[in-house]
Amino acid sequence: MTAASYEQIYDFESNLEISVRKLLEAAALRCYRQIDADTVTKPYVAIQLVLGGAISHFVKTPDGEVRDQIWESSLRIQVVTDRIRTANQHSLYRQKIRVVLYDFNRQFTAEISPYYEVLSCRESGSTPTIRTEENEDISDMNWYLKFAVRDEAWPR
Repeated sequence: MTAASYEQIYDFESNLEISVRKLLEAAALRCYRQIDADTVTKPYVAIQLVLGGAISHFVKTPDGEVRDQIWESSLRIQVVTDRIRTANQHSLYRQKIRVVLYDFNRQFTAEISPYYEVLSCRESGSTPTIRTEENEDISDMNWYLKFAVRDEAWPR
Protein backbone atom coordinates (compact mmCIF):
# COMPACT_ATOMS: atom_id res chain seq x y z
CA MET A 1 0.00 0.00 0.00
CA THR A 2 1.34 3.40 -0.94
CA ALA A 3 1.23 6.02 1.80
CA ALA A 4 -0.45 9.32 1.02
CA SER A 5 2.43 11.32 2.51
CA TYR A 6 5.80 11.11 4.22
CA GLU A 7 4.02 12.06 7.45
CA GLN A 8 2.04 8.83 7.20
CA ILE A 9 5.23 6.80 6.68
CA TYR A 10 7.05 8.50 9.56
CA ASP A 11 4.28 7.90 12.13
CA PHE A 12 6.15 4.75 13.13
CA GLU A 13 4.81 4.57 16.67
CA SER A 14 1.10 4.76 15.81
CA ASN A 15 1.31 2.52 12.76
CA LEU A 16 3.31 -0.27 14.39
CA GLU A 17 1.36 -0.11 17.66
CA ILE A 18 -1.86 -0.52 15.65
CA SER A 19 -0.35 -3.51 13.81
CA VAL A 20 0.72 -5.18 17.05
CA ARG A 21 -2.69 -4.49 18.59
CA LYS A 22 -4.42 -6.14 15.61
CA LEU A 23 -2.24 -9.24 15.96
CA LEU A 24 -2.73 -9.56 19.70
CA GLU A 25 -6.47 -8.90 19.50
CA ALA A 26 -6.69 -11.69 16.91
CA ALA A 27 -5.18 -13.93 19.63
CA ALA A 28 -8.12 -12.94 21.91
CA LEU A 29 -6.19 -10.47 24.07
CA ARG A 30 -7.62 -7.12 25.20
CA CYS A 31 -5.14 -4.42 24.11
CA TYR A 32 -4.62 -0.70 24.54
CA ARG A 33 -2.06 1.66 23.08
CA GLN A 34 -0.42 4.41 25.09
CA ILE A 35 -2.61 7.07 23.48
CA ASP A 36 -5.92 5.20 23.71
CA ALA A 37 -8.43 7.08 25.85
CA ASP A 38 -10.54 4.03 26.65
CA THR A 39 -11.24 2.96 30.20
CA VAL A 40 -9.09 -0.11 30.67
CA THR A 41 -10.55 -3.38 31.90
CA LYS A 42 -8.37 -6.12 33.34
CA PRO A 43 -6.85 -8.27 32.09
CA TYR A 44 -5.22 -6.21 29.36
CA VAL A 45 -2.07 -5.61 27.37
CA ALA A 46 -0.57 -2.12 27.03
CA ILE A 47 1.47 -1.55 23.86
CA GLN A 48 4.11 1.13 23.33
CA LEU A 49 6.75 1.50 20.60
CA VAL A 50 9.90 3.42 21.48
CA LEU A 51 11.79 4.41 18.35
CA GLY A 52 15.54 3.92 18.22
CA GLY A 53 17.83 5.11 15.48
CA ALA A 54 17.88 4.60 11.76
CA ILE A 55 20.36 2.07 10.42
CA SER A 56 22.64 3.18 7.61
CA HIS A 57 20.58 1.68 4.85
CA PHE A 58 19.17 4.03 2.26
CA VAL A 59 16.60 3.79 -0.49
CA LYS A 60 15.85 6.00 -3.46
CA THR A 61 12.14 6.81 -3.25
CA PRO A 62 9.82 7.13 -6.29
CA ASP A 63 10.18 10.93 -6.18
CA GLY A 64 13.98 10.60 -6.43
CA GLU A 65 14.87 11.37 -2.81
CA VAL A 66 17.37 9.26 -0.86
CA ARG A 67 15.98 8.37 2.56
CA ASP A 68 16.63 6.03 5.49
CA GLN A 69 14.73 2.77 5.12
CA ILE A 70 15.48 0.69 8.25
CA TRP A 71 15.03 1.52 11.94
CA GLU A 72 15.51 -0.17 15.29
CA SER A 73 13.01 0.15 18.11
CA SER A 74 11.86 -1.26 21.42
CA LEU A 75 8.38 -2.66 21.69
CA ARG A 76 7.17 -2.48 25.27
CA ILE A 77 4.30 -4.73 26.16
CA GLN A 78 2.80 -4.70 29.61
CA VAL A 79 0.46 -7.46 30.81
CA VAL A 80 -1.84 -6.38 33.64
CA THR A 81 -4.16 -8.77 35.50
CA ASP A 82 -6.17 -8.57 38.70
CA ARG A 83 -4.51 -10.69 41.43
CA ILE A 84 -7.90 -11.89 42.67
CA ARG A 85 -10.27 -12.06 39.68
CA THR A 86 -8.00 -12.74 36.66
CA ALA A 87 -4.67 -13.99 38.04
CA ASN A 88 -5.10 -17.29 36.18
CA GLN A 89 -4.99 -15.41 32.86
CA HIS A 90 -1.64 -13.72 33.43
CA SER A 91 0.50 -16.61 32.23
CA LEU A 92 -1.86 -17.25 29.30
CA TYR A 93 -1.49 -13.63 28.14
CA ARG A 94 2.33 -13.88 28.17
CA GLN A 95 2.20 -17.18 26.29
CA LYS A 96 -0.07 -15.79 23.56
CA ILE A 97 2.08 -12.68 23.13
CA ARG A 98 5.18 -14.84 22.64
CA VAL A 99 3.43 -17.15 20.19
CA VAL A 100 2.39 -14.16 18.06
CA LEU A 101 5.61 -12.13 18.18
CA TYR A 102 8.06 -15.02 17.76
CA ASP A 103 6.17 -15.82 14.56
CA PHE A 104 6.77 -12.31 13.19
CA ASN A 105 7.69 -13.53 9.69
CA ARG A 106 4.17 -14.85 9.10
CA GLN A 107 2.30 -12.38 11.30
CA PHE A 108 3.43 -8.96 10.02
CA THR A 109 1.92 -9.25 6.54
CA ALA A 110 1.31 -6.28 4.26
CA GLU A 111 -2.34 -6.48 5.29
CA ILE A 112 -1.49 -6.08 8.99
CA SER A 113 1.45 -3.71 8.50
CA PRO A 114 0.99 -1.98 5.13
CA TYR A 115 3.96 0.40 5.38
CA TYR A 116 6.60 -1.71 7.17
CA GLU A 117 8.24 -5.06 6.91
CA VAL A 118 9.39 -6.42 10.28
CA LEU A 119 12.91 -7.77 9.83
CA SER A 120 13.51 -8.96 13.38
CA CYS A 121 11.47 -9.34 16.55
CA ARG A 122 13.23 -10.73 19.62
CA GLU A 123 12.30 -10.64 23.26
CA SER A 124 14.96 -8.77 25.20
CA GLY A 125 13.63 -9.51 28.68
CA SER A 126 10.68 -9.36 31.01
CA THR A 127 10.14 -8.03 34.51
CA PRO A 128 7.38 -9.24 36.83
CA THR A 129 5.90 -6.82 39.35
CA ILE A 130 3.18 -6.95 41.97
CA ARG A 131 1.18 -3.82 42.79
CA THR A 132 -0.34 -4.78 46.10
CA GLU A 133 -2.30 -1.54 46.56
CA GLU A 134 -4.17 -2.16 43.25
CA ASN A 135 -4.18 -5.98 43.49
CA GLU A 136 -2.39 -6.20 40.13
CA ASP A 137 0.12 -8.60 38.64
CA ILE A 138 2.24 -6.93 35.97
CA SER A 139 4.71 -8.30 33.45
CA ASP A 140 6.75 -5.81 31.47
CA MET A 141 7.86 -7.59 28.30
CA ASN A 142 10.46 -5.85 26.14
CA TRP A 143 11.07 -6.71 22.51
CA TYR A 144 13.72 -5.58 20.03
CA LEU A 145 11.99 -4.69 16.76
CA LYS A 146 13.85 -3.94 13.53
CA PHE A 147 11.71 -2.80 10.61
CA ALA A 148 11.99 -1.37 7.11
CA VAL A 149 9.68 0.80 5.06
CA ARG A 150 8.25 -1.39 2.30
CA ASP A 151 9.46 -0.29 -1.15
CA GLU A 152 5.88 0.08 -2.38
CA ALA A 153 4.86 2.23 0.63
CA TRP A 154 6.84 5.36 -0.27
CA PRO A 155 4.61 8.19 -1.54
CA ARG A 156 4.68 8.87 -5.26
